[in-house]
Amino acid sequence: MEGKKKKYLIKSYKQMFLVIGIFTLVLLVGGTTFAFFNYTRTGGANTVKVGRIYFNHQEGDSISLENVFPISSEQAETDNVNAKTLSITVVGDTDYDKGIEYLLTLDSVNNTVNNKKVPINLEVSVTGEGLGTAETGDYYTNRDNYTESKYKIEYNDKLEQDRHLLVGYISPNTTKGTIEGINGTINIKAYLDKDKVAISDTYPESEPEYQLNKNMTPEELDKCANYINEISKKADYLSGTLEDFCNGLGTINGMSFQQMLQLGPIEQVDIETTGFSDNSFNYFIQENILVKKDDYSNGTTTEWIDGRMVLTTDEWNSLANTPLSFKIKVEANEGIWVPEPAQGTIDSCPGCKFIYSTTQMWTTWNTNSETPTQITSGYSENYNDIVTSSGKNYFLGVVTNNNNEVTNAYACGVKDDIPFCIEGTSDGSKYTANQTLINGANLWNNTCNVGPLQTGPNTYDDTQRQTLCGDITSSSLLVETTSNGNVFAGVGDSGQCFVASVGFFVCTES
Repeated sequence: MEGKKKKYLIKSYKQMFLVIGIFTLVLLVGGTTFAFFNYTRTGGANTVKVGRIYFNHQEGDSISLENVFPISSEQAETDNVNAKTLSITVVGDTDYDKGIEYLLTLDSVNNTVNNKKVPINLEVSVTGEGLGTAETGDYYTNRDNYTESKYKIEYNDKLEQDRHLLVGYISPNTTKGTIEGINGTINIKAYLDKDKVAISDTYPESEPEYQLNKNMTPEELDKCANYINEISKKADYLSGTLEDFCNGLGTINGMSFQQMLQLGPIEQVDIETTGFSDNSFNYFIQENILVKKDDYSNGTTTEWIDGRMVLTTDEWNSLANTPLSFKIKVEANEGIWVPEPAQGTIDSCPGCKFIYSTTQMWTTWNTNSETPTQITSGYSENYNDIVTSSGKNYFLGVVTNNNNEVTNAYACGVKDDIPFCIEGTSDGSKYTANQTLINGANLWNNTCNVGPLQTGPNTYDDTQRQTLCGDITSSSLLVETTSNGNVFAGVGDSGQCFVASVGFFVCTES
């Protein structure tokens, strides 16, 4: 059977439903062989009430890639070593007056390593015009009026369970010769995109730009000890002498000089809390207590990572034993049966309506005894509608009760085409979940700044925490969640949408 075309005829007497084939992608990193595809057949041959449909696969029972490594999308166009295309030919016709629909979906998706979702790239395309006309509008709205065979590529770069790849329709009366049946090819290419994945054991950088001068003169050491004595009000937490601390040997509050460097500079935060202030840094540099690091560094910079998923070498090598994989499931049925996929929903905001509003509104749980806001207009259940109408990549998500009052409120955003929402509360009970989400591998990937809660221009509450993700000085998305319940998403000082712990939510513009 090797190298021969395999045909699978589907038939049924009343209703046709069959998984035609399963194509499994497997990534192995042990040794020199990387098997990307492993083709398996499931199900038996059945008959269609009136008509036929075949799914043919010509590449044999398995397809392998050797010496695979991440490549660019441009390289994937011609690279047959690091990228592989699986081609499925679909042949069909029917006399059934409601036609036949078929669907390709993702199944048994396993692309996670240490809770990191590895970005495997899939590209879905159709060769020629054999499957009929490509639908450029809304397939699910228009399909009831089809008089010819149509198909729609639905894959949107999200490798997840039951995600649609392609849906197609075979027009009725094709067996009578009045309308030509279909005979076309679906191509599915898979590869690792070098613009989405990076391998590093030294990210984020483990050292600050400056380091403690280990060759201070006695005068410089004395200045260091005197300065630390002035800014530290918790001498009881000193381990060793101040001179020991300045030499990198002792600790204050359980932290060495170098450890405090790694936390700073933090504006207006001194050694009494978690680290050094900007003023402290400037003094240390001026007095030669801190010196600039050598030009070389073993740290991986944020600039080099450039938003990519970071895997350690251990995580990469672990794929040899627990490979990444998914299956491509092919189904067909007589008549119109394919359910429309959910559009514009966000997993971290279940049951949400989305809105962008500069009018202050109140939740049912607000602590100011305000009347809860009823939302009956200006929202969409598709977040894309709000992004398009507002021109913003940040907005609000709300869940309403039977009276249209807001019971749950979220600050939402879209980063690198990934939508997310973090929930505001009166008690900070969602802080850990919010932090895990935004600092996770699919969003800011452990680059968020976690520290004491800022309560004023120059004051901090060390008993509370805040997690800030993004660069406040840039025009990119910035999000924050705090342990007392506040959340916001916005772009620096240009504008933001936030939910306050007292129970109001609003979007503001500069």
